[in-house]
Amino acid sequence: MVLKSLIEEGKITAALAALKDWVEDKVELKREELLYAANSGNPEILYWIVKGALERDREFLEKVIGAELLSEPVEFEFPVVGSKNKMVKAIAFKSSKEVKNKKDASLEPVKEFLNSEVAVFFEETNFSGSSFQAPLAYALLAGGIPEKVAISGKLESSGDFIADRVKEKRKLARKLRKFLIWKGNVKELHTLLSQKEIELPFLIATIPYEEVKATFKLLQETAGVKTVKGLDGERLSVVLPPKLPAGRWEEFVKRVVESLREVRELTYSPIKAKIHLGIRAPSALAFAIGATLGAGKIPLAIYHFENQNYYKLIDLIDSPRKIKRRIRTLSRFTMKSELKGKKKAVVALQIASHETEKRARALAEELDADFFYAEHKNKGALPKEPSEWEETVAEAYEVMNRVYNSSEYEEINLLMSVPVAIAFALGMAVDNYWPIKVWQYFKEKRDYLPVLELPKLEKVDSP
Repeated sequence: MVLKSLIEEGKITAALAALKDWVEDKVELKREELLYAANSGNPEILYWIVKGALERDREFLEKVIGAELLSEPVEFEFPVVGSKNKMVKAIAFKSSKEVKNKKDASLEPVKEFLNSEVAVFFEETNFSGSSFQAPLAYALLAGGIPEKVAISGKLESSGDFIADRVKEKRKLARKLRKFLIWKGNVKELHTLLSQKEIELPFLIATIPYEEVKATFKLLQETAGVKTVKGLDGERLSVVLPPKLPAGRWEEFVKRVVESLREVRELTYSPIKAKIHLGIRAPSALAFAIGATLGAGKIPLAIYHFENQNYYKLIDLIDSPRKIKRRIRTLSRFTMKSELKGKKKAVVALQIASHETEKRARALAEELDADFFYAEHKNKGALPKEPSEWEETVAEAYEVMNRVYNSSEYEEINLLMSVPVAIAFALGMAVDNYWPIKVWQYFKEKRDYLPVLELPKLEKVDSP
């Protein structure tokens, strides 16, 4: 009766170690001492006995907890922050009466929502609050929680939930490479996440906050996808200040990258999420964000915003690398260069109507740099046809390759007059390995200013 002796002597750590060995079939423990341990009042000991009994003898488990199992047991985890920053594991099932190993854990809203008594056993019980309720209800309803998803929130009997300390929990989830959902309705969420494939809109915008809701709704309607509370505009938008100060653009890119990392986790889970991306932001910012993402990391389609409408013009969901290929002959761009054998280069890329050549030439003189100018044959009037936009990105990528291969430049200064969707896709193709300094036109200055250097930006797929 080793386990009983350890408990009587107050050696709880050793008792837990013995139970874990028993769960892993490393040692044998008698039913009598397991029953004694289960009634010892230690919640963690009870958790490990429940875990082991589930895998061996459910009749014995029912004897241990004094209740009948009414559903298949599920194991799940939920975020706990504060003194502990970790995912706490738990085992739960519907039962003939309420059973728990944490006395102050309120199960009433979960029981009302499921219309059943519930048994739940936490691996650790030294946490406070009720944010375990939503993941508990979801796990019992769905038979588990998707691997890359974390759910947190206090539950109402209707199934609605909302969490506290969201900033801390989101940080923890990001560290563990999970997508945190902290608000919503359990049934609606289950309906969405139970699909093999889901499609979600995602908005990146530098617009007044009061415009965000309508802009997201427009993107959603154009994409023809449904959202649910908790996976809506509040969760799937990154809103930045309408005027981005020149010295802080790296900070803003980082904010978007953090959200893209979360979305990326959904695309890695069994759910297989596809993203419909809308961008209302400066082209330099879009280019840099695309460069931190890279081609093929998230299945997405990119939408162009014009005259209060969205147009899906670059679809990379099934063929993400079609924009990242070499082209022998440019059919959409004319390209000219002035090479002086310098260590720096200035590149002017002209697709939209705002002129870049004159300022780029002046900058090349200021920097004593080689000069490149690429102009689209339909500048300012690009047809709204996906094939045209996708081929334009591919050719623009070829332009950048030709610049890069012209010399071993220490710095490539890029001035763009391009639609934002093309800027984003071109950034994806270019990636952030080249020594590119991106310039943005500021109307109030009536000039281009340097805002970002690609090699300094952190990749979306970095740890």
